Amino acid sequence: MLHRTVYRYSSSVERSAHVLRLFPAHDRLQTLHSCQSRSPSRATSATSTTYSATACAASSSRPRSPKLVIEARSDVGLLDIEPLDFRPARVRSSLPLVWMPWQRQILQPFLLPPELPESELAELTEYAMSFAQRNDYELLDTLLDLNATIFTDYQYKQGATNLATTAFEVYANRRGVCQDFAISSSAWRA
Repeated sequence: MLHRTVYRYSSSVERSAHVLRLFPAHDRLQTLHSCQSRSPSRATSATSTTYSATACAASSSRPRSPKLVIEARSDVGLLDIEPLDFRPARVRSSLPLVWMPWQRQILQPFLLPPELPESELAELTEYAMSFAQRNDYELLDTLLDLNATIFTDYQYKQGATNLATTAFEVYANRRGVCQDFAISSSAWRA
């Protein structure tokens, strides 16, 4: 497989910064045998993996030119593809998700609510992990299962909670209001 991107500028450019997401995923639907990217001869680059496990290459300087050509050549083997199944193949994202340090710092107040004792946190964690375990740690199936369970097992009741109600109380009483279910779902992902 060949991917080619061409940038054309109105005048010659010596420096430009790019983040290239050209490396195919290696997952249960495909095997990545090799992938090489090519940019101008003097370009400096670095390869990394993002929080969503997407491989990236960054390019910063290059020969002075009004045109920039970036190519990526990949060898990918497709797996378990039904020839008559025309639905889009879904990439499997599994738990636990990998977060960048700044994302974990921003989400920290929602991941481990300080008002909950360890015993309640442990019970919530066990409950949350039961969704992941019974869905083989597949992210989308786990989230759909969690959403369906909140819909069927929890009652929306106006005024059932207030700002002081904890995620554990919503879990134990199986009732709350819309923000309780959204906040509780976030807390259960800890």
